[in-house]
Amino acid sequence: MIINCETIIEALGDLPPTPVVAVRVVTLMKEDPWVSAQSLADAISYDAAVAARVLRVANSPMFYTGQKIATVKQAVVSLGDSVVKNLVLETSMRAISKSFGLMERRLWEESVGCALAAKLIAQQFDAGDPEEAFFAGLFHNVGKVVMNNHSKEAYKQIVEAAERGEGSQVDMERAFFAFSHEEVGAAVLEKWQFAPTQVLTTLHYRDFVLPVEIEPDLRRAVAVVNVASGLCRYLGIGCKSAEADMDLTQLAGVALLGLSREQIAPLVEAFKVSHKEDRAMFLL
Repeated sequence: MIINCETIIEALGDLPPTPVVAVRVVTLMKEDPWVSAQSLADAISYDAAVAARVLRVANSPMFYTGQKIATVKQAVVSLGDSVVKNLVLETSMRAISKSFGLMERRLWEESVGCALAAKLIAQQFDAGDPEEAFFAGLFHNVGKVVMNNHSKEAYKQIVEAAERGEGSQVDMERAFFAFSHEEVGAAVLEKWQFAPTQVLTTLHYRDFVLPVEIEPDLRRAVAVVNVASGLCRYLGIGCKSAEADMDLTQLAGVALLGLSREQIAPLVEAFKVSHKEDRAMFLL
């Protein structure tokens, strides 16, 4: 076990239940890259909310082909495996929130933004599987969602105090909850029996304190989410305001990925475009 899940459960109460459909869909696609549309449709159909979301997107103007999509299987065929997987994961992540107000909206924007940025970085710099990067980015802040669910007003005050420059958000999280959002997020993914890669990425995407024995591929996975999270803060995605004075070249992930200052500006512009285009799918 990478983190003491039981201690965190004792402190915060029950953690969110495993998103069964999301785990099943990811497992099916990992075990068989050529998994049938029917198998994916069967898995998705176990959760009415997820199935409805997939059908709604398939029939949206963004994907509509002129023929009404009436079944989940047709939606899977129409959208393609990658889009379906991302929708299932994002719907499951959104469902973790017990309510959906301004703070939940910001956390959702941060999740989706980081996922899209991580996927783009992995694609542009050959830094791992883009779909795995999307997955890691999407769940990197699940600990924040759990903390917000547990004590909504307290977490709002922590975030606002950090934004006013009154201290480190992580230090204030530990002062109130006894744990940082990274530790809580890692405990959630540990409980859900996600891959160690996902757990470690959630635990260390910010501090980048990795054990020396960690393999290069895993280091790159953490670096991708580190940079993706930085891009979101730089552009104000999921934040009250943009950190426009941030020097992105100082991110630990930038150094590990070997990115030069000359590569950062085009990356920022490419992400602005892709975020504007791809984010729309998650608003449907």
